[in-house]
Amino acid sequence: MFKFILFIILFLLAKPYITSAISTDMIELLKKETQKIMYILNIEKRQNISRDGELRVVACDKLTGYNANFKIQSGSKGILNQDNPDSMFYLDPYILTSNDLKSILTNESKDSKFEVLKAYSVIVHELTHYYQKGEFAYIHGNKYIKYNESNDKEYVSQLSELDAHAVQSYFFVKNINPKGLEKILSHSSVQVIKERLINEYRLYNSQTKLYE
Repeated sequence: MFKFILFIILFLLAKPYITSAISTDMIELLKKETQKIMYILNIEKRQNISRDGELRVVACDKLTGYNANFKIQSGSKGILNQDNPDSMFYLDPYILTSNDLKSILTNESKDSKFEVLKAYSVIVHELTHYYQKGEFAYIHGNKYIKYNESNDKEYVSQLSELDAHAVQSYFFVKNINPKGLEKILSHSSVQVIKERLINEYRLYNSQTKLYE
């Protein structure tokens, strides 16, 4: 954890040239962190990632606040082997962020450690969607439940979102409250661990718990 926080501090001080919403070095670090956490939480990863096109992270005016989305530029046509979760891969994947998020990720707005870690956690969430293995219908198609501001628990509890929120929460809590993370991880049930991680993240962000 100390090494990761030190890397963030050095990154912010160095302010490398940015061509997208986040530096190449930082996105590579976050990729490694995401995959490590997915492994710890027993979340399956796509096997054909090596066949993906280059993953880009770009900002746009359509999103605001701490918002980002994992997308495929060419839509469903850019998702190959849709009927086989074991071999599915993406031709042109990208993560779309708000300009507000970009300003935090690139240190343009001089934000606090809390805000920076929250911003990175949002990218980790979307990276989980990028890596996660699953049936097309549940992660991209008509069985995916969209968020509508009144269905928090139903939305977060679907497997693809539960996993992404859990990985995001793990990353955030690990860097904000490592002792709290240890306590959560002491439970024997992975499902309960995921739910408690999500609860913890929500409490840090002034939201109510979703799970008992």
